[in-house]
Amino acid sequence: MAERLRALVTRPAEDAAETAARLAAMGVEPVVAPATRIVTLARPPLDLDGVQALLATSRNGVRALAGATEARDIPLLAVGDATAALAREAGFRSVASAGGDACDLARLAAAMLDPGSGRLVHAAGEAAGDALCRALADRGFAALPEALYRTVPVPLPDGVRALLAAGGIALALFFSAGAARAFAGLLGRDGSQAWCARIAAICLSARVAEAAAALPWRAVRRAARPDLAALLDAVAAALEDRRQADGMGV
Repeated sequence: MAERLRALVTRPAEDAAETAARLAAMGVEPVVAPATRIVTLARPPLDLDGVQALLATSRNGVRALAGATEARDIPLLAVGDATAALAREAGFRSVASAGGDACDLARLAAAMLDPGSGRLVHAAGEAAGDALCRALADRGFAALPEALYRTVPVPLPDGVRALLAAGGIALALFFSAGAARAFAGLLGRDGSQAWCARIAAICLSARVAEAAAALPWRAVRRAARPDLAALLDAVAAALEDRRQADGMGV
């Protein structure tokens, strides 16, 4: 009987379903175990007076933003296509996608917007840095992060820990640096980090891969672009590497 190839999907439950379905179509059994959950912060509605555009660097930001304001007519610039699609589903009427990462989003904002036409608001997580806003400030914009949500680590279920300990997980997928750091914390310092030596980490971006590198993975791969299709290409490449290594008795 062929070995069952399982992939740990660490993204929040709201976004895990499509990833799990795509993995299953590739013949990989998804094991959904979010490393974090999203908690929306209680706060007054956003004051958007004088704001010319909203910035979203994640789907979590879009969800929190949709709950923080009823305004849907202010242009929203999204980091990528999936974030843009969710913004449209939430009712935002003028949405543009940078199709990349935060650097691409800063370039899109600079190309589309005028520094003299009003401030920009970034829908951010509580612990997020403000690199995007600094990049825009360097271009003359008044850009401010608004902390709308926080990420909270989620303990690994006992069944997932048992699979990790038994070598039953071949891949671990990480979509954010926060999830990679949270996963490392969840394993603790009791020797369980050694389980990673049998697993390839598949990361959405260089920043995510840098965070994941704190653990002793069998290999670390990152997507060529920060989107699901490219991450699944990296999954396929990691699986081929594994098959070749197993075939050579490594």
